[in-house]
Amino acid sequence: MIAGRALALSLLTLAGCTDGTEDLPPAVRLVLEPAEATAGVGERVDLAAVAVHRDGSIEEVTRAARWDLSGPGTLDGPGRMHGGAPGAVALEARWSGLRAQARLVVESPAPEVRSLSILPAEAHRVAGGAVALAARATFADGSARDVSAQASWTVSAPAVARLAGTAPVMVEARAPGTTTVEARLGGRAASGRLVVEAPARHAPAFPLHLSADRRILEDAANRPFRIHGDAAWSLVANLTPEEAERYLADRAARGFDAILVNLIEHRFAAAAPRDREGRAPFDPPGDFGHPYEPYFASARQRVERAGRHGLLVLLIPAYLGYGCPTAPSPANEGWSAELSRVDPAVCASYGRYVGERFRGLDNVLWVEGGDCTPPPGSALERCAGEMMRALRQADPAALQTGHFRPNGDSLDEPALARGMDVNSVYQYRVPYLDCRRAYARTPPLPAYLAESGYEHEQVQGSSAPVRKLILWASLTCTAGAVFGSRPVWLFGPGWQEGLDSPATRDVQRVGALLERLPWERLVPSGLGGMRQLVTAGLGLPRSEERVAAAATPEGDLLLAYVPPGRGRPRSIVVDTRGLAGPATARWFRPGTGDWIPVGQVRSGRTWFTTPGGTPGDDDWLLVVEAS
Repeated sequence: MIAGRALALSLLTLAGCTDGTEDLPPAVRLVLEPAEATAGVGERVDLAAVAVHRDGSIEEVTRAARWDLSGPGTLDGPGRMHGGAPGAVALEARWSGLRAQARLVVESPAPEVRSLSILPAEAHRVAGGAVALAARATFADGSARDVSAQASWTVSAPAVARLAGTAPVMVEARAPGTTTVEARLGGRAASGRLVVEAPARHAPAFPLHLSADRRILEDAANRPFRIHGDAAWSLVANLTPEEAERYLADRAARGFDAILVNLIEHRFAAAAPRDREGRAPFDPPGDFGHPYEPYFASARQRVERAGRHGLLVLLIPAYLGYGCPTAPSPANEGWSAELSRVDPAVCASYGRYVGERFRGLDNVLWVEGGDCTPPPGSALERCAGEMMRALRQADPAALQTGHFRPNGDSLDEPALARGMDVNSVYQYRVPYLDCRRAYARTPPLPAYLAESGYEHEQVQGSSAPVRKLILWASLTCTAGAVFGSRPVWLFGPGWQEGLDSPATRDVQRVGALLERLPWERLVPSGLGGMRQLVTAGLGLPRSEERVAAAATPEGDLLLAYVPPGRGRPRSIVVDTRGLAGPATARWFRPGTGDWIPVGQVRSGRTWFTTPGGTPGDDDWLLVVEAS
């Protein structure tokens, strides 16, 4: 089959486009893509009818047009035909008083296939990678040519690898193991071997520091460190050592490099504030001036184990709780009521204690707050400030950030902002807005998405909204993002099964992709000197269908994320000027890992159309790479 319609629509370069939602001026021209094609007898060809309007905008009208065929062939749907006998076939489309024609040349049947081979015959890839394969046939007349598109392909071990594209043939490596890939054509078969190896994950060298441009974090070896985090709020208080080890090993194996953790629990652990061994953090209970050493010794061991798995711990010393309640109650999520009544000297004493207790663990990034922005001038604000300052004095090498109320970033609390080394964004619905605001702050700080909609909480049903939030943030909060899923974050009933949830797999897939790209050099569209990358089809501001884009200043990578919509193909116009040399575009489907090639990209204003999909699950990431 010649996939002319999808390929042509993706590559068509015009002055503008429409997503079909606005009123359009009259159409002045009808275009068929491709205008010419070659196919074998019985081979299918798909064409697209595109209307060009007076203002230069474009609209696909394939299904609305009337189609006629003349010559040896059959028409079995809008723009879809099969070649009959060898010769020329003319196809005409009519729409709104306009006409356009395309020409198909049907070639004679190929001679008998004498032999078939796969190139390369053997390939090695790490899990998460992909390999392009080709099938080459030798015919009875002595000729030989590439028949990858005509051959049928199968993979013997779908758990190890799977077909992820057919033009070219792409095989995605999924899990360690060995599989056979087979191609068949004309009664002949050929096989190749794919060996999938476990990814050689480079554990970061802690401690972390800010990059020279203060945009991202780097490890001690100056390697970029992208926060690819998982919410594990109750790790310290609600797991046994054996359960914690299972969780840490699982997250490290999936490519996560950070976890968000409460040092002390007020409500969510099963016996809060006690841990699973019955230890309370304070003796007497609730007295921040008297930390109970065995509790914190156990907590330190847990953070140390995370470091051995290469995990950064975003550690909240005293979680304040949503809404900052001031009246003490066992129902309160956090400690804001208690800390509002504590002498500031006690707050400083506690901050000094935890700083000294965890000093020497280089995988800690301290997080002040916890779902609460202390009211300006309040006793709680004074306590939080004293705690941060004392912690800094006790552990000056450790970085600090904040986690305050939703719909903002950690620099929105003026009294505490001076102590922030890293900026964090907290936004449930459209995090790209606050991420862009955080990126634009001066002087810059690495900005990451600390919290957004959690799977099975704010997000129910499809996992698409969760990966949308992470991808939006990945292209606007360029230092990373933290993902969350219930019941994993509080380690409630069923958390072990939740380790392999649909959203977890989606986020894992996105993280693996970004790690193979120069993410650390991405600049969000329209910020930091980067041009506006998407010039049409962007979507309304603050909408859930808004396209996010980023590119490298060097011009070797451009990414544009088109979020889930109504299931139909969606068009965007991308400014591809500034790409360094010949560029190739592909669509990546984050919900499955599939790749669909687009082809070579010209410099200018280029129209790309997503392949569509199921409504609400039809998001795509455009990946344009220049050599």
